[in-house]
Amino acid sequence: MNKISHKSLSQAANSFIIQFKKDERDFCVGMQSNKGDVLLLTMKQAFAKFKISRNFQLKFDTGLGMVRFEPLMAIIQDLDLNLDSASIVLNLEMNISKVYGNGKFLSAASKIAWMLTTNTNKFSNVRIYDSYACSALKSMGLLSSNHTYRDYLKAWDCVFEKQKSLIEDVIADKILRDPQDVDLLTAKNLNLRVLDLQLYAIGSAYVK
Repeated sequence: MNKISHKSLSQAANSFIIQFKKDERDFCVGMQSNKGDVLLLTMKQAFAKFKISRNFQLKFDTGLGMVRFEPLMAIIQDLDLNLDSASIVLNLEMNISKVYGNGKFLSAASKIAWMLTTNTNKFSNVRIYDSYACSALKSMGLLSSNHTYRDYLKAWDCVFEKQKSLIEDVIADKILRDPQDVDLLTAKNLNLRVLDLQLYAIGSAYVK
């Protein structure tokens, strides 16, 4: 756990606030739109940013004469967002896999679920599943190579409980330094996203 410090968490918080204001806030709004054309356009833009477009092979949408991501749009519009966050991710992954060739979509599903459940005053409590975060948790001895999403959540939450107080201190300091961002800095679940980016940063050193 010594890789996590006030300085590294502050850098993670800064990175998140910058990227959320740059485009992620708009992605969340677009992904939750009830207008099909807006949703489709947002998926193209957001998936390119999050590097998950390649997961969705063309032969399963445009190759069948459909608009890009059209099958996914139907899945999203049918998704039950009243479930707990883990169930939302797992249900989304299962339904995507059925339509897009039985591939692995856990990382993509978690990122999509995060955008679908984040709004202006409350960030989602979805834990984004990412290969870098997995590497970070493995380096801490908290996650095996053969794991499920719920195993990942257990390991993730273990780190969060140990770092929660320090993360809150970082956020409090940022409120004092960056009052113009107070709405984002006081939004619920910001602490979760800060740890997401911290684990990403740690894990990036292990993924070649």
